[in-house]
Amino acid sequence: MNNDSKGTSRKKRRVGKGEIKDLAMAILRPYIRRNIKKIILISFPILLLPIPIVLQSKTGSCAYGLLLMAIFWISEALPLPVTALLPVFVFPLLGVSKVKTMTNLYYNNITFVMIGGLSVAIAIEKWNLHKRIALRLLLSMGSQPKWLMLGFMLITCFLSMWMSNTATTSMMIPIAQALLVQLVQTKKRNISLKDEDLEISATTPLNIEKAGEIREHEHGTENNQLQEAEKSENKLVVVAIEKKEDDGQFNFDTLDPSSKKLCKAFCLAICYAANCGGIGTLTGTGPNLVIKGQADMLSGGESGITFTSWFIFGFPIAVINCLIAWLVLQIAYFGVKSVFRTAKKDDSNDVQDIVRKEYNKLGNITFAEKAVLIHFVVLLILWFSRNPEFVPGWGSLFEDGYLADSVPAIIIMVSLFICPSRRRVKDDPVDYVKEIPPLLDWKTVTIRMPWNVALLLGGGFALARACSALGMHKNPIYIMLPAAIATSFAFMLPVATPPNTIAFSYGYLKVMDMIKIGFILNLLCVIVLTVAINTYGMTIFKLDEFPNWAEKALRSSIETTSLGPNSTTSYTDGVIYNFSMPLL
Repeated sequence: MNNDSKGTSRKKRRVGKGEIKDLAMAILRPYIRRNIKKIILISFPILLLPIPIVLQSKTGSCAYGLLLMAIFWISEALPLPVTALLPVFVFPLLGVSKVKTMTNLYYNNITFVMIGGLSVAIAIEKWNLHKRIALRLLLSMGSQPKWLMLGFMLITCFLSMWMSNTATTSMMIPIAQALLVQLVQTKKRNISLKDEDLEISATTPLNIEKAGEIREHEHGTENNQLQEAEKSENKLVVVAIEKKEDDGQFNFDTLDPSSKKLCKAFCLAICYAANCGGIGTLTGTGPNLVIKGQADMLSGGESGITFTSWFIFGFPIAVINCLIAWLVLQIAYFGVKSVFRTAKKDDSNDVQDIVRKEYNKLGNITFAEKAVLIHFVVLLILWFSRNPEFVPGWGSLFEDGYLADSVPAIIIMVSLFICPSRRRVKDDPVDYVKEIPPLLDWKTVTIRMPWNVALLLGGGFALARACSALGMHKNPIYIMLPAAIATSFAFMLPVATPPNTIAFSYGYLKVMDMIKIGFILNLLCVIVLTVAINTYGMTIFKLDEFPNWAEKALRSSIETTSLGPNSTTSYTDGVIYNFSMPLL
């Protein structure tokens, strides 16, 4: 009895300990989940302290700030723009850089390129010029689904070069939705008509064989009524389908497999094309401006990255990657034969009609649309002709350092606030008294301008300035340029980019759909980028040379680095040789 009682008590004690552990974990899990960001904010600055304490140099202090910002950015313990402000106090407190140097980097030439370029994009969105351009180009792309998809991708790619990828995707996917409704409607109508024909052809001979003359006379009226009822029922089904699809909606779960593939392919096509298009121009996406700003900061404005040179390098990559994405989507969802297959004329006409209908809703082009288009074209001309590399541009009329891409961007932006949005009505004295609103107003800019991007750019520039003391051993552009462009190859997850998120929100896609196609595209696009940077990119940016500005920056970093009292340093062809002599 005693042994049994002891064993029972031990079991009770073991059970009691397990229950306490489970209870503790049940309490801690919700607490940690609720306060995970606070835990990161408090713990990591303390955990990373050994780095500057042990190294006791600017390199260690810079590494501390770099790792801290990286952790906060990845975990989003703080809002991303707030994390971008950390260099203002982290690096001055650590003795890495002066606060004046840090704060001056948050608003520089690149920031105003972004503000001016996005202001033009906002004006284009405000007056619906982007939708008119998109629909007009779609009318010229044909009506077959494969060519429509290619048209959507090329148009999205082009628009995202000048506008934000998010705005472009938000505009193009609803247009694609209207076309998908028409395609699904046409397909269902064809299936319904085929079923009706099969039913009539199967039932009519059967009734003739089984029925005699007398029974045919007796039941003829009844059979006719049944056939008419069946026909009217089929017509009602078609009408119901048309009504539902005309409303711009359909139940994705009830679609046949081929229609589901079509919906998925179109959504992926648009978001992937938007990601590819951002590569084409300097203002296409944020990372492009970051690399431009950091390279200019390191080189004193002599990096060789201009709007023209970037376009010459990035535009072919954007178009090639867009075509690759189209081909991969066609093969993955419709097979290789779909590339060479032609569609029926009736289906093509229906799709073409919906595009033309959407275009006609816009009406005639307005005075405001024409004015915004002129501003956009003039800005492009000014950007391309300022320093076209192969011939002297209009920038050569001024002294070096007095002009940059921000100058024409801000000029056009200011002009948008001055130019009227319509003509005055003739013979209307009341209209001559009224003030005509300009093409762009500050309230619209304040609402639509992504001001947080300016802080992110500034944080990146400040981080690069702090890390410049670490030194360089190769042409920095060769490393920085492909790294910046590769950030646009985010095809695998819905949260990777805003266009992916928008496409995913329509409910046609699963995460695995993006992973399968996105993984293939990641590999192919990286190969294209690698070939480009090692071929014509070498010529455009002179990447096979170690530039003078990089050599000066490297010498400066050597002078500020402590090598010891008995150390000698030799510098040859971009390589540092350090020889330490022992004390005798």
